[in-house]
Amino acid sequence: MHDYSIRNESKRNTYYWISAISILITPILVELLERIISKVPALNDLYKQINFLGFSISAVLVFTAIWFLFSKKVWKFLAKIKIGKTPDISGTWICIGEGKKYSDSTEVNDWKGVIQIEQEYEKILIKLTTEESKSHSYSLVGDIEIRDKNEIILSYMYENEPFQTEEGLKQHKGFCRLTFDLSNNTANGRYYTDNDRSSYGTMSLKKQEGK
Repeated sequence: MHDYSIRNESKRNTYYWISAISILITPILVELLERIISKVPALNDLYKQINFLGFSISAVLVFTAIWFLFSKKVWKFLAKIKIGKTPDISGTWICIGEGKKYSDSTEVNDWKGVIQIEQEYEKILIKLTTEESKSHSYSLVGDIEIRDKNEIILSYMYENEPFQTEEGLKQHKGFCRLTFDLSNNTANGRYYTDNDRSSYGTMSLKKQEGK
């Protein structure tokens, strides 16, 4: 997975609030932990030894734990209930594409595939597997633009890696721009490849239920 940017949304506010929460709840957690441990002599002695060695619960440790949970799971829940601004576009999307060559736009190549989007709060990976070609396409960099709560634009560069040598298919890079309608779980967009492939086309996506 790789980093991606979010337009119209600053992650600094998230860092600020998680930092503030960590500072506020750390003393409470330490006091609660000490009360529980004090009732078990063996644990109490171990806890004192750990503290003597310089290991203790700090705001940094609490921040790390909260941030881990937030970046993995919590933000998706907030996005689902329309509180968080970062959209969740993860899942399995069935894709129908139409490709053309720059050299001859009358030659149309209809293709089908599956796009798997893995997404965390800070990282994303888009992987396309087509039925017609023996290759995978992986995203390299990504950007999400938030138009409104349902219309999301995903732009990303990708690299196509063939599984084996195939006539007319070689490793290449490209650019894709998809507009998601999250209310209907659909997306539409266009893609463009570099000179090694010299093609462009359209893509129509539908999210697979339950994924």
